[in-house]
This record gives sequence, C-alpha cells and structure tokens, in this order.
Amino acid sequence: MNYKIVLAALGRILLLIGGTMLVPLIISYKEIEMDTAAFTISAIITLISGATLYFAFRQARGNLGIKEGLWLVTITWFAASFFGALPFALSGYYPELGDALLEASSGFTATGINVLPSVEVLPESMLLWRSMTQWLGGMGIVVLFVAILSSLGVSGMQLFKAEFGQMKEKISPRISDNAKRLWYAYVILTLLNALALKICGLGWFDAINHAMTTIATGGYSTMDASFGGLQNPAAEWVTIVFMFIGGMNFILIYRIFAKRSIKLAFKSLEFRLYVSIIAIATLLSFVYLALYHVNGAGTAFRYALFSVVSVITTTGYTNDNFLHWPFFTQYILLILMVIGGCSGSTSGGMKVERILIMLKQTQNELQRIIHPRVVTSIKVGDTALPTRVATNAGIFFFLYVAFLLVGTMINSFFDVSHMEALSMSATCIGNGGAFFSEPGGYTCFSDLATPLKYYDAVLMIIGRLEIYTFLVTILPISHKHGERIDKVTRRADI
Repeated sequence: MNYKIVLAALGRILLLIGGTMLVPLIISYKEIEMDTAAFTISAIITLISGATLYFAFRQARGNLGIKEGLWLVTITWFAASFFGALPFALSGYYPELGDALLEASSGFTATGINVLPSVEVLPESMLLWRSMTQWLGGMGIVVLFVAILSSLGVSGMQLFKAEFGQMKEKISPRISDNAKRLWYAYVILTLLNALALKICGLGWFDAINHAMTTIATGGYSTMDASFGGLQNPAAEWVTIVFMFIGGMNFILIYRIFAKRSIKLAFKSLEFRLYVSIIAIATLLSFVYLALYHVNGAGTAFRYALFSVVSVITTTGYTNDNFLHWPFFTQYILLILMVIGGCSGSTSGGMKVERILIMLKQTQNELQRIIHPRVVTSIKVGDTALPTRVATNAGIFFFLYVAFLLVGTMINSFFDVSHMEALSMSATCIGNGGAFFSEPGGYTCFSDLATPLKYYDAVLMIIGRLEIYTFLVTILPISHKHGERIDKVTRRADI
C-alpha cells in the first residue's frame, strides 16, 4: 500500500475543494457578516492542508493501484465532508459541529436532508455553498479530479471505477476523456436547467441553486418548503424533466447528445424499467391523491409525478407535504427511495439495474424449479451477464438491507420512533433526501442526539461509496499477507 501517493493525491483534491470555497467567499462580501470570516478561515485551512500534503508527498513514486484508488476515494469523501463542514461550523448558524458535519455530508453525498429547521435564515453565500457541495458531490469529486488531472493515466481508471462504478462500456478509450465528457454533459445540463428555471420566472440566484441541486439529484433548496414555497407550477414541470434526466445513466445521456438520437435510451432495458416504475408509481399515487387528498385531477397528477420522480431519483424535493398524504402513497415513495435511479447516475439507492438483474435471476430460478435440467443465463438485452454479476447484485442487496436494519436499530436506540428510525436509515444509506416523520416527531435532524448525527453522517458516506468500496477499504482481510484487493472482492459490474 503506497500511502504517500494517496496523501499527495488527497492534497490536490483538498486544493480543489478549498478553491471552490472562494466562490461563496466572494458572494459573502456584499453581506458583511460572520459568513465572510467563516469562508475566509475555512478556505485558508483547506488550502494549507491540501498544499502541505501535496508538497510533503509529491515526490512519491508509483501508480494508484486498486488498493490506493479505493483508499483515496474513501478518504476523499470523509475529508470533503469534514473540510466542507468548516464554513457551517464557523458561521454560527449551526448549533454544534455535529450539525455542520451532518449538513456537509448530506451535501457532498447529495442526500439533501435539511439539518436546520429553517434554511431561509442563512445568507446567500451559505445557501450557495450548500448547493455547491451537492453539485460537486453529484457527479463525484474524484471524477472531477480525474478529469482535470489527465496525467494520472492508467491510475485514473482505478479511481474512476471506485467512484463511478465499473463500466460495461466507455465513451472513450482514455479514462480521463470519459471523466471530462461526463462533466461536460453535467455542466451543460446544469446551465440548461438554470436557464429554463429563469424563463419560468425564478431569479438567477434561485435558478442557479436549484439547477445545481436538481442535476446532482441532491434536493437542497433555498426555500424551507422546497418547491412548494416557490408556488411555480411551470418550474415544477421543468424540474421533473431534469430530475428524471439526473436519474439516468450519464454515459447513456452523453451518447444521446453525441448521436442526437433518443432511440438509444429505449434500447436500454434498465431505462425502460426505470420509466415503467415511474409510470406505475405515478398512476397509483395519482389515483389515491385524487380520491383522498387533492382537489383537481391536474394538481393531483402534478403532485404525484413530481414526488415520484423526486423520490426515485433520491432528489428529495417536495411541492406538497406528502407526510399528510395517505399511508399507501407514503409507502410507495419509501419503496422508490430504496430502489433509486439508474446505474451511472447521480442518484442514490440500490439502482434500477441491480433490481433488474435480481428480477432476471428470480425468473431463472423459477424456471429451474419447473425444468431442473435447463441451462439458463441472465441476459440484459442481448448481453449475457457473467454469473458473478448476479452474485454481486445479490450480495449488495444483502449488505444494503443489513445496513438499513442496523441503522434502524441504532436510530431507534436513541428514542426515535420506528417509522422515523426506518426513514432516517433509508434516507442516509440510500442518499435519499426524503424523510418520513410522524405527528409530533422530529421535524429536522438538528433535534437528534449528538452521537446519532455523527453516525448518520458516516452512514451517508457509506451509502455514497455504495458499501463495497467502504468495506474493502476497512476490512483487514483486504490486506492480509499483502494480497491484492481484486483477489478478495471486486465491485459488481453494474
């Protein structure tokens, strides 16, 4: 394990994060308050820390192998959350360090839970930093790092796999080109989203903030009531479209842009299942809302579609308080949050492709019961998947449920009701953003016990790393007798 090269790379990533803090720092000068000092001190601490690591270990030789790549990705998310929490902690708006760390973790992992009972008390610079953390974390800090430092060469492949997942297909043979083109698509979609929201009547500040958190499927808003506070149906329809896009595979999005053919999307079995789940969930929610909650079929449909797309993409925006909706619709949304968006998207959750693979595996097993001698394979489209892909999907499902249940138990240990404990755990491990409270229960995460804030912050990072990366980094079996990590376990090719 080459720790020096990991620390040198981490130093450059911290320089990148520290540099981004200069943007809200500039904004803060027009509101001469504590946030100016908070961003100044935070940027200095982050930049000095990054420079120290980089110059201390820049002479390190060697390449970033699988071990080094996994370690760097894992450490980066923890470091980004810690240093990203400094402006919150130093601003005076957050009661304690646990609140600031939870807010930063929620931002960088694009989870999107609000720690404070009201975000409208925050100055524009602080609101912008919240949105920027989600935008940077949505596509991935390390993917941006690979895109900028193309000199990483082969080493960049290990980082890209650990951060973005294994790729069955590439846009370009060079991994740095893949990272650049994904970020190009990400930036263009953000700009288009901001322009569309501006046309719908939002001010530039609200449009830019919501565009960044929509494409990142993070869900931070400048309003306490999220999109319900904007009272702008046109902006909601625009956001539905861009949340839906954010939940798609970005490699597929790039190919659609490059070849100017929407037909490519419908050739993807994962995309078709993604659309089908949204259609079925929207129909069921619409019927219940129209019958029991909302007056007017048009409004009921808009509420249903907005909430379904928001939750399955793990964005977490709301245009109506679904805690007052019928329990049936709430459980639909909870299931959607666990499923999540497509593989290779900015969404959290288990991912639609894993659900697809497990459905195919279930179909094969049922067929074997009827025809014991039949030889079957798992096919996604015309491609037969290796057996290990189905195995890894099943193991991931087990690990996901295990972390979900353990998280629920730990949350309930701190006197959180069963529904809220389950919702908190699902939100954190799936980076979901939606939170299902009960009457008289917690209204925001700042009410939680301090140890629980730190635990939930870590759980969000584990969810963002998709569990595998985190486990193979910390488990001693990964390093026993110096054997390579890829001989112990490999992430699913999904």
